[in-house]
Parts: sequence; structure tokens; C-alpha cells
Amino acid sequence: MKKTLLIACCLLGFASTEAMAAVSKRVVMITQIVEHPALNAVREGAIKYLRAHGYADADLQIVYENAQGSPAIAAQIAQKFSGENPDAIVAISTPSAQAVAQAVRGRVPIVFAALTDPVEAKLIKDPNEPSGNITGVTDRAPFAQQIAFIKKLIPQMTKLGFLYNPGEVNSVTALKLVTKIANDLGIELVPQAVNRTSEVGVSTQALVGKVQAVYIPNDNTVASGLEAAVKVGNEESLPLFAADILLVERGLVGMVGFDYADQGRQAGAMVDRILNGEATRSIPVEDPQILQTYLNKEAAKKMGVDLPEALLKDANKVYDGAAPVVKQK
Repeated sequence: MKKTLLIACCLLGFASTEAMAAVSKRVVMITQIVEHPALNAVREGAIKYLRAHGYADADLQIVYENAQGSPAIAAQIAQKFSGENPDAIVAISTPSAQAVAQAVRGRVPIVFAALTDPVEAKLIKDPNEPSGNITGVTDRAPFAQQIAFIKKLIPQMTKLGFLYNPGEVNSVTALKLVTKIANDLGIELVPQAVNRTSEVGVSTQALVGKVQAVYIPNDNTVASGLEAAVKVGNEESLPLFAADILLVERGLVGMVGFDYADQGRQAGAMVDRILNGEATRSIPVEDPQILQTYLNKEAAKKMGVDLPEALLKDANKVYDGAAPVVKQK
């Protein structure tokens, strides 16, 4: 009898230990609107930060789902995550963040990323003092520095195309901000709408002869069909620039901006603070902190832009044809 009781107690002890282990394992869920390099870099940066700061597989389960570019699927993912009640949700992109905020209704901490204006997106009221359960990292591009960068490379520029999807909140916000900046520099901004990825090439072609260069904001639609725009730029010697410096490698002239992997690390640091008990309302929204310069020599040549040697020397990354990265500072 005593032996049976001892075995039962041992089994109970093992069960309790397993239950405690299950309870102690934290869960972070990541939702992303679509697969493309910038958003992927955010996700990977956040995960790498957490793993590097002591969250091993045994301690932290990370669940990732991709909405394949569909707001409807993003809403389904948000509802699923809400039902799982994780320790935190990382929402990458505006539509993903809006879907999660609607689904969880204040019950789960949310960290957004790759989102330009959380106030315009109706996620928070004050970035410095976010109330409720939402905070995060914006991808507000350094618009003034970027337009000045383009003007420096193309000093004769008087008209700048703006290729964007009017259905993306990020892009509409960028249009307002860039219009003022361009006007202050004596440049007329010429918006050109792209409603779906299949229209990117046609919309770029529509700007030929009307502008001296084209600027692309952080727009998921245009980024997904970027190669069609690059084809037009190469054929028509129309210089293309984008807010996202990771797009330079895909055939754009160059840009000063931030690496989305750095933004992911910022988001990961916020998740770390939340997992350690800090309330989201005490974590102010952050903007990108590190700026870099990326250049593409081959793209610049095809699009008729001369890159000054001093700029090439100071750049963080320079791409050149078959040898993708010939320099990294």
C-alpha cells in the first residue's frame, strides 16, 4: 500500500512538473500581411532579438501566420490569435495591426511594426503615451532626407512621380508629408495610383515623360510588383527610388533610410519588456533609430544617374550587377 502511494505521489509530482513547465512557457504570435523582403526582415529581426536575449525554444513558443496579402485572411488570423490568448502579438503592417486590434479588444498586448502612422490608422491617440494594449515601431521614412537625396542626384528635377496604392493608409500618409517636403524644395509631386500589383508596370509607364524621377513609399502593393516598375525605369531611363532601402538591391538607384531588420530588433526589445511584466501603455511608440545609405551602381547606370565617388565611398552598401554586395561598412 505504501509502495503504491509512493508511486502515485511520484507520478503526481511528474505531472505537476510538466504542468508547471507548460504554464511557464511563453507564447508570442506574429501576423504579417504578405511575404516580401522588408516585412520578412522585421519578423526575422524580432525573432533573432528574442532568441539572443535568452528566450530559447524551451522557454518561448513563436507562432507565425501570413495573410497572403488578403485583409480577410488577416482578420481570420487575428480572431484565431485572440482565441489563443498569447502573451503578446506582433502585428507586421497596418492591415495586420488593425485586424488584431479589432479582434483582441484590449485583452492581449500588441506590438506593431512596418506601420507609418498609428494615429492615422486609429490604433492609438498619442505615440508618446499609448493608452491601452498597443505600442510598436513605426516605419516612418526620413522623408526630408530622402527627397533631398534624390534632388542631390538629379539637381535638374522639377517633377517627382509618386507611385502608390490609395488603399494603403501608410502610402496616403506618406503622400501628404512628401507633397509638402517636395514643394518646399521647389518640386512638384505627381501622384500615380496603383490599385493592384498587376498595375505596377502600366502605372510606372504612365509617368514617363511627365517626371524626372519616381519615388515609391513603403507600399506593399508596389513592392510586390517592383520588377515591373524597374523594367520601365531601365527601358525609359527613368530613375526609381524607394523609401525602403532593401528594395535598392532589386534594381533601384539608391536611398538613405533604415534597415527593416533593425526595426524588427526594436520590436523584439518591446516584446521582451512586455514579457518581463512592463505594461504596453508605459512603452512609447518608437521611430527608426539607425539610418544607412544603399546604392546600386548598375541600376544607376541603366537609369542615367551618375553616382558621385564621395557618395559611393560613404555608403553602407553598394550593389553592382553580378556581385550583389561589393561593399558594406
